[in-house]
Amino acid sequence: MDLIVISILIRLFAMAWSVYLLYKLRDWRMSFLTLLLALMASRQFFTLYDNPDSWFFAHNHADEIPGLIVSIFALVMVIAFEKIIEEQKRKEEALIKNEEKYRSLVETTDEWIWELDINGHHTYSNNAISRLLGYEPHELVGKDAFLFMHPDAIPIIKEVFEESL
Repeated sequence: MDLIVISILIRLFAMAWSVYLLYKLRDWRMSFLTLLLALMASRQFFTLYDNPDSWFFAHNHADEIPGLIVSIFALVMVIAFEKIIEEQKRKEEALIKNEEKYRSLVETTDEWIWELDINGHHTYSNNAISRLLGYEPHELVGKDAFLFMHPDAIPIIKEVFEESL
């Protein structure tokens, strides 16, 4: 079989596989790769269309070796992109699952869990604050954390807070 035919078949297979993966994975990187493969296959087809005598008989095999290498590389890239994108999607799903688990844990615990920004202002508080201090969580957001502490404890806690930054 002629190298040009092998090269075209490899590119067409790579393009078909990338179209399938584009449908399956729905990722912009795969659409970019599919477009590049389509352009490569179109360029090869139009090069042959301009010179139909070179299709099988008068074609120099050495001229097609770079095209064959590019075709094989394109197929390898499709397979590599598939693995990379699938692994990334698995990691994203695991991250979302863990985030949901820990969010549920934080929201349902009886302990007060809060978060402060670098200035000591509340950025988050769970629902335990309602039971413990009578505030709704949204009422604390943006408030200085030291306003809710015993006055004697403020200097010690400020010192620890500043050291932790």
